[in-house]
Amino acid sequence: MSLLKKEQEEQFNNLYSHYVKLMLWEAERILGNREDAEDVVQLAFVKILKFFSKIDKEIGPRTAKLFMVITRNTAIDIKRRRKETVELPDNILSGKNEIDAFIDKEAFYQDISKLRYELRDVIYLRYIEGYDVKTISKILSVSLITVYKRLNQAKKELKKIMEEVDI
Repeated sequence: MSLLKKEQEEQFNNLYSHYVKLMLWEAERILGNREDAEDVVQLAFVKILKFFSKIDKEIGPRTAKLFMVITRNTAIDIKRRRKETVELPDNILSGKNEIDAFIDKEAFYQDISKLRYELRDVIYLRYIEGYDVKTISKILSVSLITVYKRLNQAKKELKKIMEEVDI
């Protein structure tokens, strides 16, 4: 028995074939070997299946960013279980999507990029992608309380960053 309807299965297969190489590259970059990267991508797609009805099925930067966030967090979880250090790129937030028209978009993205990756991800998923806290909790495999704490911390740090620029 399939978890997805026929149309959803085709959409899922399309997304899989489009993003699997990118996800493998990201996982291998973090973990350092192909076999573990393949396991991570498989786990990432299992996570994606859990909330597939809520995600954008179009191929584009929003979907790519979401899949990369899920892949990166899954790889980091595995690496942490091994008690290895994790090195992350400085430019985690690379895709640009529309935000409210009154916000200086470029400055906003630059400010977000200064946050730790845990805070970048929740801000990106909540305010740029528009996911609710429960879905973010599932995507990142953390508790609801953790998502709320990270959102609050990210807002505080963003406020400091924005105030420093204004001075």
